[in-house]
Amino acid sequence: MNTSFQTSYPTMQAGPRVGLLLFILLCNLLAALQARGQGALVSGQMALGNLSTTGAVHTWTFSASVGDSFAVRMGDVDGTATLYPWLRLLGPNGALLDQDFTPVAAEVFFRATNSGMFTVLVADGNNGQVGTGAYRLTLAKTGEPVSVSPGDEGGLMVNGTMHTGSISYGDLDVWSFNASAGESLMIRLGDLNGTNTFYPWVRLFGPNGVLLHSDYGPYAAESAFRATNSGTFTVVVGDGNVGFFGIGPYRLTLAKTGDPIVVSPGDEGGPLTNAVMHTGTISYGDLDVWSFNANAGDNFTVRVGDVNGTGIFYPWVRLFGPNGVLLNHSYGPYAAEATFRATNSGVVTVVIGDGNSGLYGTGPYRLTLAKTGDPVVISAGDEGGPLTNGATHTGEISYGDLDVALLDKSGKMIPQLTSGEVRALTADGTISGGMIPKLETCLMAVEGGVEAAVVLDGRVPHAMLLEIFTPQGVGTLVTRG
Repeated sequence: MNTSFQTSYPTMQAGPRVGLLLFILLCNLLAALQARGQGALVSGQMALGNLSTTGAVHTWTFSASVGDSFAVRMGDVDGTATLYPWLRLLGPNGALLDQDFTPVAAEVFFRATNSGMFTVLVADGNNGQVGTGAYRLTLAKTGEPVSVSPGDEGGLMVNGTMHTGSISYGDLDVWSFNASAGESLMIRLGDLNGTNTFYPWVRLFGPNGVLLHSDYGPYAAESAFRATNSGTFTVVVGDGNVGFFGIGPYRLTLAKTGDPIVVSPGDEGGPLTNAVMHTGTISYGDLDVWSFNANAGDNFTVRVGDVNGTGIFYPWVRLFGPNGVLLNHSYGPYAAEATFRATNSGVVTVVIGDGNSGLYGTGPYRLTLAKTGDPVVISAGDEGGPLTNGATHTGEISYGDLDVALLDKSGKMIPQLTSGEVRALTADGTISGGMIPKLETCLMAVEGGVEAAVVLDGRVPHAMLLEIFTPQGVGTLVTRG
């Protein structure tokens, strides 16, 4: 019994000791893995790791399907340039797809040609791999929902709303929105402080993972596209400097057709009222989205002007039809104007921004809609309204201003008149002021043997061609009768 007891006693004592040793080893292993920060990457989430020893290589993975586009960015958390971020991207078959290393941050990019598990190798890229330190790692990819880390930025974009965020070394912010085929969309990104050190870089990806547009610049950047298919569009925001060393806060705006406009508090946009003077301000990365309703045959003009007339802010106005088509656009150093005659009825979208090369202009603007078919509403202190035959009317035009007068008593442009109707409308005061000599000239022509004459708005691009070669024309046609 004593022998049996002595034989079993060490066994009973060794069990807890081995268990304790395994527990300690497991804790050390988990701590080491946690320090290394390795694991699965999720689109939009910021991952952190630490290359605490020279020559260390960390492994991260993510899944992707054929057609998905993805970018992985790594940055030295401290930006000290002692750790040279080095990224290598391996495909499901182990092939090296892309690699990059620079003193502060690095990025690899690819569009998947096969499906499966992709591997990202993280290391120091110094000669001898002597650099160590903490790093930030971000995956931005199409084909999956955007997941945003606490305290970071990204997620769903809303039409007309101003979104803000901040880019750090190794950071990519992933945003998304839905659009239908035929809709036009613009995404503008700007350095909030205008420092010219953070280069805003915006990339737009379609529902099928295709890169639709990319732009970057020292102050602001814009991607624009008209959707050819429906689904979720992905927007990737980051720094576009060579070496990706720029950091800082940003402003991001989506302007699109087909959606209601949601204006951020303190920003501008929304419904436009005929003849009312609207005001706003454009900052880096800002687009203001406005809209109005028009019926087929309505003529409308939208003018925008720099309130201060500095010649630095280039007002840019874009008009989009109810079907998402760009109808007209214009920009200039002081003011710009876009005109059109509606060929279908619905909501017309107006997008206001800076049109400089580099999109660096900022400042206050004045915006006016002048259209037929609607009552004229005059802003306090502005001019416009009914014209009285024989009376002298005065007013003042500022940058972006249009003063509106009615052609007929209901507020609609008259597309066609006979010579007898011209005389009747002149007699009752409907035709008045500067329109009288124009139509008297038309009467002289048609009564002198010309088949027809027309009064055109010379501000409409290609007005003569549109009048001749389109069924509806763009002016008032006068015939004998």
